[in-house]
Amino acid sequence: MGHTATPICRNCGYTTKDVSFGSSRAKHLIDYWMPAVDFDTNEIVKLNYNEKIKTVRYLFFFKKTVREKGNYVFYCEPGMSVRNKDKRNHNQKDLNVAEKGNYCPKCEKFELEFIWQTLFD
Repeated sequence: MGHTATPICRNCGYTTKDVSFGSSRAKHLIDYWMPAVDFDTNEIVKLNYNEKIKTVRYLFFFKKTVREKGNYVFYCEPGMSVRNKDKRNHNQKDLNVAEKGNYCPKCEKFELEFIWQTLFD
């Protein structure tokens, strides 16, 4: 089950088209949509979280997870929101996106809010 949300900054008024969070039941192993900041364009974009992560082996037996090329950060990453126990989060698959207090790519303040709109499956 996934959600669509509209990002709105309470400081500068920045908004963009709806972004998706989550996946449909039919494609949950292939597509997993997450909002992210593209630092090349300073815009919020919708990216497939499953495509952008790969596991790399090094020194034969060690593994690490790295992001493929691209200058973006997902909103579930630490530092993309001001975490507070009292704030509501959208949790799915061990990925948390805060409803309020997120980083705005235009004014660079933590005033961005995701207004959850609809569910999709």
